[in-house]
This record gives sequence, structure tokens and C-alpha cells, in this order.
Amino acid sequence: MKEIILTLSEYNKDTNNEIFAILNNVSINSLNPNIGSYFNSITGILNHVLVTNIWWLQRLAKFSKNYKNIKNKIFEKYQINSINQIITENYKELKELITKVDYIFINLVKGLEDSELKIKVNYINSKKVKITKEFGFLLLHIFNHHTHHRGQLSQILDSLKIDNDFSNLNRKYDGF
Repeated sequence: MKEIILTLSEYNKDTNNEIFAILNNVSINSLNPNIGSYFNSITGILNHVLVTNIWWLQRLAKFSKNYKNIKNKIFEKYQINSINQIITENYKELKELITKVDYIFINLVKGLEDSELKIKVNYINSKKVKITKEFGFLLLHIFNHHTHHRGQLSQILDSLKIDNDFSNLNRKYDGF
């Protein structure tokens, strides 16, 4: 399972880099306007992904022996209160922060022992419901969540007639 999660964490980083390569060529006027998506705009979606990643890392850090590899100033700087929280509307800053968080996830997964993936994690979700799940399952959930929001970004880019394809794990990796 660790190998699968590590592949997903690396795929996440690589795919985010592809997204940023595309967005680097999009006018700033296309990144911020409310286009009717749940998180309003491209930067709104990127903020949501960043916020939820920080929130998850803050939760998971408590359960990992690998805490020193994921403890980061990002945790101390941002107090997450809502999945709709805006950390910044500055695209370059969002890109930088998301990239840092992508590497934190990779380092977390690389440092995990297989036994840690079975640890039961208790947490309170954004709706204030207490939940218990296995550490490994939560990591899979996080990367699945990213896929959902890449789909939103893809749809927005399609509507702007900007080529994109973030869907192909198979062509990027050889498998196991």
C-alpha cells in the first residue's frame, strides 16, 4: 500500500506542476473572476486544495512517527478554520505554497513505516463530526480529493479553450 500512496503523492506533485505550467500562461484576469464554480474561481479552487492539505497535514502529523519530516512553518503560519478559507489570491504565492505542501506529502509518505498506514486516526471533520479512519485510507482520500478538484480546473480550462489533460496516471508511471 505504501508504494501506491507514494506513487499517488508523486503523481500529485507532477500533475500540479503540469497545471501550473498551463496556468503560468493564463492571464491573471482568467484566474480570479467568479466563474460559477463552488469555490468561485481558479484561485478559489487552488486555495481550497491548499487549505485542506494544510488541515490534513496538521491532523496527520499527530499520528506519524515521521512528524519531524512534515513539521513545517506552514503549519504554524496558517490556522485553518474553514474549507472556504482564502490564504492568498496571489497566484504565484499559491503555486509556491502548494508546491511546498506537495513535497511535504512526499516526505511524509517516504518516511512512513507500513505499520503506520494501519494506525487509526480520530479527527473532527469540517462539519464537526468525529470520524475514525486508517492513516493509509486518509492519504488515499486526500489524493482522491485532489483528483476531484483537478477535474474542476480542467472544466474551467476547457471553457477557456485551453488544452489540458491531468487524467493519465497510466502514461506517467510504469506501475508495480
